[in-house]
Amino acid sequence: MIIRILLSFLYISTMSFAGEISPNQEIFICAEDAGWPPFSIPASESKEQFRGYNLDLIKIIFKKHNIKYKIIIRPWKRCLYDGKNGDINIVLDAAKNPQRTKDYLLTEPIYQLTPIFFFSNEHLKSMHKPATVKELLELGTICGQKGYTYNNFGFKNSDVVMISKEITNVFDLVVKKRCVVGLTRKEVLLSKLKNYKQAKLISHQSIVNATKEPFYWLINKNFKYAKDLKKIIDSEIKQLYRSGKAQKLLNDYYRL
Repeated sequence: MIIRILLSFLYISTMSFAGEISPNQEIFICAEDAGWPPFSIPASESKEQFRGYNLDLIKIIFKKHNIKYKIIIRPWKRCLYDGKNGDINIVLDAAKNPQRTKDYLLTEPIYQLTPIFFFSNEHLKSMHKPATVKELLELGTICGQKGYTYNNFGFKNSDVVMISKEITNVFDLVVKKRCVVGLTRKEVLLSKLKNYKQAKLISHQSIVNATKEPFYWLINKNFKYAKDLKKIIDSEIKQLYRSGKAQKLLNDYYRL
């Protein structure tokens, strides 16, 4: 009888501590040095400390659960490597693919992006409606950002001339009509046009059959609190979207 009581007490004690992240544990979060506005805006671009939609969410979630964190800026490949094999616990701004599903724990989608094409207003009459991939390929040179994939847009990456990691360089070539069409995500476009001097010369339109892309936070599977961290983040993200608070935070970045 005594043994049974002791075992019950031990079980209850274990359950009470399960799922808790130590208050002394600091979570190391990696964001790409090139930035991914409006979600991750590094200091070099924002002229202040790291900011963006990701940080808005992190502050809300981690403060609520009394979790300490530190944002670390590294090249993208280094974020991914250290998020699997090193000192990084969370990698921000990741699209999903089979290899990442195998290598990391993926959170619930943090946000979704809308594939679009953009062009000089001088072409507005001929591009006033959504276009198919075939129609866009027939127009001429299609440009995009270096290091990104456009498969979800419906294009082969070989169809796209990848100019630079910086989207404003693609804006410049579209305005100069050296690129007939530029490819990006609507949310990124609206955020970056806010500070682009020739923004009024650029219009955008949707791509037929291009579906929204969910983006995730990747959690290091080797981290001892990985499952607990995923449970907390998933629950809070769902609640933030249900309440409308997440969308309100995001909308603030899109206002021109």
